[in-house]
Amino acid sequence: MKNEILKSRSAAFGLAIALLSVHTSAQNNQDSITGRWWAEEMDQSVIEVAKLEDGSYEGVILSSSKEEFVGYKVIYDFNYDPDEKNYKGTISSAARKMELDGNIVLEEDGRLKITGKKLFMTRTFYWEREK
Repeated sequence: MKNEILKSRSAAFGLAIALLSVHTSAQNNQDSITGRWWAEEMDQSVIEVAKLEDGSYEGVILSSSKEEFVGYKVIYDFNYDPDEKNYKGTISSAARKMELDGNIVLEEDGRLKITGKKLFMTRTFYWEREK
């Protein structure tokens, strides 16, 4: 009887550890969009994506072929949607001075797929992690 209780407790402990590991892994995957990204289609820019204190993400241009864009916040208010496994927020176009509803997906190949929508216009481009 004592042996069965120990086995039961051991199994419950193992299950708790496994669930904690899965939760931690999911948290780490959510933050995997942070870092520096190369955005060739955005005037050959390098963008730093950071997680803010409120849990949202933003991206600022660190360098660009167009010097006037440096320091410009191109994505903001992005939050992870665990059901859809993507991020939703606002994209701001430095060149066109307009805002778009944004969607970010971390592709299996490690690139970020960035999609912006405004009315009937949709534009998709990709960022690659800076090496």
